[in-house]
Amino acid sequence: MKIAKDTENFKTPKNKGVVYSGKDGENQIKALKYALYHDLVPIDFTKGGRKFEKFGDLYKIVGRDRANELWSTASKNYASGLSGTVNKFIRGHDPSRVYGKTEAPIIEKLKQLGVVTDYVYHK
Repeated sequence: MKIAKDTENFKTPKNKGVVYSGKDGENQIKALKYALYHDLVPIDFTKGGRKFEKFGDLYKIVGRDRANELWSTASKNYASGLSGTVNKFIRGHDPSRVYGKTEAPIIEKLKQLGVVTDYVYHK
């Protein structure tokens, strides 16, 4: 799916990044509400994220392995474009899922390079 590979689809303005991961979608719901209220841009609100949402539940459509691959590629592109302050809704996340394996290492590297300047952890 070309959507996931195109970095332009996942651009996020400085200080507008929001990442989430966790059981039962609770962190996602909190993150999306927070993002709407504060005019932030989680992956869901990017051009690519909106295109993915049009397909519906990718896990049901293409299966778990392929959906994980697509979201992992999209998340890599999203995380690579983050800068400034990044809001994190990751309480109780599974480190073996997309955030832990893909986004977290990229965001940490960007922090070391000074591209990402701060994290705000949310419960």
